[in-house]
Amino acid sequence: MTQNWAGQTGIQLAKELLGSSVEIDLQRSVYDLRSVGRTFDVILFFGVYYHLHSPFHALAQIRHCCHPETVVLVEGPITHGLPDGAAQYSFADHSREWLPTVGALRQIAEATYFNMEDPVYASSPRR
Repeated sequence: MTQNWAGQTGIQLAKELLGSSVEIDLQRSVYDLRSVGRTFDVILFFGVYYHLHSPFHALAQIRHCCHPETVVLVEGPITHGLPDGAAQYSFADHSREWLPTVGALRQIAEATYFNMEDPVYASSPRR
C-alpha cells in the first residue's frame, strides 16, 4: 500500500460488522482526491495531515469532495509553545512532517474554504 501504513484490516472489519456499504479506497493519494469527481456526506481525515509535506494541498483536495452539508472530521496532533498560527515543519521526522498550532490548523482550513462554524477540539490527557 503506497501511503497507508496501517493496512485495511480494521476498516474492513468495521464495514463487515456494521453491514456498511462504505467505499474504501486505500490506494488513492490524498493529493489526487479531485479526480474522484464526486462528493461525500462524511469524510474522515484521521491521522494523516501531520505526515504530509503539503497539508494545504491535501485539504484543498478534500474540499473538492464536499457538498454544502458535508461533515469533515480531522484528527491529529497539534503543537504548543509557538505563536498562534505558527506551525513546525520537520522533513527529517517522517512521523510528523507538519505540526500546527490550533491557529495554524484553523487558518489552513479557512484558506481551503472550509466553514468552521462549530469546531470541536479534543485533547488527550497528558501523561
